[in-house]
Amino acid sequence: MSCLINPDEVNQSLLVACAGDLPLRDLAAARREADGLLAQKQWRRVKVDITSLRTVPAARDLFDFARGLSSAWPPALKVAVVVRRDQVRQVRLIQAVVKNAGGHLAYFSHADRATTWLAAPVH
Repeated sequence: MSCLINPDEVNQSLLVACAGDLPLRDLAAARREADGLLAQKQWRRVKVDITSLRTVPAARDLFDFARGLSSAWPPALKVAVVVRRDQVRQVRLIQAVVKNAGGHLAYFSHADRATTWLAAPVH
């Protein structure tokens, strides 16, 4: 799998790091694994670092994935995505779909800013 998922007990969040090539089936598998851990631990915070990805799925595939993601978005779930500058366009698409469904997703160029945003309460 192209993503590693690690629980952060101190911050009660999941840390997801994706690297290399990421086919949509691997992205979907990582999401299912993360969903299971979030449910098991009853956490509502996820930080996803995609800065080491070599490829990005096509915009249409990302849109379809984001639609599926937002339809199952648990209340109060916050997701912070750490991105490179060249990944912003694709992540903005996912952010818009999630926001329209009432979810909380933001992207950051620095991991420490993502961590700070995750720690803040949901408004």
